[in-house]
Parts: sequence; structure tokens; C-alpha cells
Amino acid sequence: MSKSLLALALTGAVLSSTTSCRDHIRVSAVLSPALELTADAQAHAAVPDGARFTPALVGTGSDADNEGTSFSVPLQTGNCYTFGYASDDTVARVSLYLFTPTNRRADSQRGAPPQGIFRHCASEDGMYRLETKVAAGAGHFVVVGYAKAGPVVVKPVVALPAAPLGIDEMIARQAASAAPGAARVGDLFVGTGDQSDWYTQMNAGACYWFIGAGDPASVSSLYMYLWSPTMQRITENRSDTPMSMVGYCATVPGMYKFEAKLNKGKGAYKVGVYAK
Repeated sequence: MSKSLLALALTGAVLSSTTSCRDHIRVSAVLSPALELTADAQAHAAVPDGARFTPALVGTGSDADNEGTSFSVPLQTGNCYTFGYASDDTVARVSLYLFTPTNRRADSQRGAPPQGIFRHCASEDGMYRLETKVAAGAGHFVVVGYAKAGPVVVKPVVALPAAPLGIDEMIARQAASAAPGAARVGDLFVGTGDQSDWYTQMNAGACYWFIGAGDPASVSSLYMYLWSPTMQRITENRSDTPMSMVGYCATVPGMYKFEAKLNKGKGAYKVGVYAK
């Protein structure tokens, strides 16, 4: 091949490569340490009395390649597992799949938000395969696993009298257990009606816990929800107890909306916001 033809071919290759790059989301070469913090906070908030049993499981993907990243996780019969996960801001949706030691699909969660939890109670012992795919967008993701014996249920730390101070005490004790070292942000938020919405300023790099408690004499199920400054649902906890909690490590600053909803029962309820 002559020098002129070789130069023309190389120029065409460069142009082709440049055009291809424009068609894809640019993914940072550096993994943000906030992703593991967020993933851990998601799982710990969902099962505060569970124990983490995996390191940070890290992967990268895009909806263009549609390829998943697989991790081996040891599960035991009788235990329930909560996997907290978090993704780059360039990831819009993720899908998670869990396969048994015999490669049978045990559970899945498709098109889920970029941060959240994935739960499964094991029916057999062995090494399972956890596969994570980026369903929309492109970027890094981190998954961490928590284990707990029996069904995964968020329970109040103690049963206290149905008095306003009792609710305050329930929230304070749950915060000490689930978020040791965290400081409460302002006063407790007092609910009115069947559901209440509030807003709070969250700073990038800080982790937050939203702990709700209802009068245990009259409230039997309390839900908690959290939205981003752009009003995208980040996480939720639909608890079948008078207490409910969600956690999140903020990656962008702004005013975040959170909501408490009485699913079953009537009566007083409050929410405390804790940060560290």
C-alpha cells in the first residue's frame, strides 16, 4: 500500500472511531468512592440488623453492549439476602439476576432505578451467580451484600408506649443502632393525615438516614420514600411495622423530598433525618 493510501486509511479509521465515541456516553475512568457508601447505606437501611458478607462488587456496562457482569456469592438455605447497589449518574436503569448453583434463575429485578436494593431468600446452599446489567445509560456500578437469618423485616428496636415521647425514643434508638455516629438534622418532622411530604437539604458526599416511627398502639404499617432534587424516586421501604427507614449517600447537593405514609392504621407518626 502506498504512503498516501495508508494515510487515507488511517484517517478514515480515526474518523470512524471518533464518530463511534460520540454515539456513546463517556464513562469516567475513575470509580467514585461514593458508590460503595451509597450501596452499603441502601442495604444497611433495609436490614439494619443484618451482616455484610461481600466486599464491594464492581462492574461497568452500557445499554449498547447489553453485557452483564457476574459475581459469585455464597448463599445458605434459611438466610435472606439484601444486595444494595449504586451506579454512576450516567446510568439510568439497571437489571439484576440471581442464578442458583445449578444455573437456574432464582430471582430477577429488571429496569430498576440506578440505586436501590435487591432481595432473595435462599432455598439451597451453594455458590450463586449474581449478574448485573446496565439497562439504560453507561457507567460504573457497585453492589454489596447483607445477610440475615429468616425473613428480612425491619423491626423497631424496642416496643414503647404510645406517647409522643415514646415515638421520639423509638427513632433515637433506631438511629443509634442503624447509623452510629450520625447527627440528627434539625427537629423531628411531625406527620399529619395519612401521608406527609417534607424537604431537606442534602450535601454531596454525606450519607443520610430517614427514620420514621408511628404510634405502635394504632399504626401497624409505615412506608418511607425518597426523591432526588429532580423528583426521581431514589429508594423506598414499605415496612409492615410501625417503623420504616431508608438511607442514601448523596452524590449531588440539593433539596431532596421525603415522604412518610400510613399504610395500615391511624395515629401519630414522626420522621427523624440523620447525617454523617
